Amino acid sequence: MVGHTHEEVGQMFSRISAHLTGKAIATLPVLQRLMIDAYHPTLMVQHFDGLWNCKKLGMPSAVTPSST
Repeated sequence: MVGHTHEEVGQMFSRISAHLTGKAIATLPVLQRLMIDAYHPTLMVQHFDGLWNCKKLGMPSAVTPSST
């Protein structure tokens, strides 16, 4: 349930969300700086230019999805 996980990652995103609320974010570097400033210990923020299609890299499966 939202807000009830008590996990560190949930708290981290909650702090980032609160810090970004109401701010004008015109560029990616501005967003990255705000995210870093929002949480302590300092976050490592990276931009990925692309991601692998992990689904296509997977092994073929003999299991076929059911058609319901």
